[in-house]
Amino acid sequence: VLKMTGTDLEIQNAVQERQNRIRDDLATFQKRLEEAWNTKKTEFGEEPNEEQQNQLQQFLIRLNQESQQAQSQAQANVSQFRQELYQTFQDQVSPISLEVAKEQGFSIVFGQNPSILAFDTSIDITDAVVERMKQLQQENAAGLGGEAPATGGADAPALPGAPSITP
Repeated sequence: VLKMTGTDLEIQNAVQERQNRIRDDLATFQKRLEEAWNTKKTEFGEEPNEEQQNQLQQFLIRLNQESQQAQSQAQANVSQFRQELYQTFQDQVSPISLEVAKEQGFSIVFGQNPSILAFDTSIDITDAVVERMKQLQQENAAGLGGEAPATGGADAPALPGAPSITP
């Protein structure tokens, strides 16, 4: 669907534009770091003493760290932007996919990756699983002569692999 609608190219172009802007911003930032380095070197003259050499070395290390941090943040920014664009597309296509699936008598729509793209909530077994889990907890507690352990309520974290309720 992504390719057939041309959205893949739209996303690719938007990401490329973002990368270009960030590359330009990084180049400007790098120039400012170089200017700061040159200013610091000029402050100490052509023959800095040992303490000044140590200060220059520490300053250079800090500038390199700032440069690396800026590059990492730029990469993270592009990755997050790309993910947001794909998520927006998925949010748009999911209800349409479910509508078409219902019209054709399907309950689940798998993407090509093969993640679930959309599903009919009438087939959700989460409530039944929760009810059986509660029954099992009560049976175990009764067998131990105590009360059932607290379930933690709706705000309790889900167990790995446990079905989750999706609103």
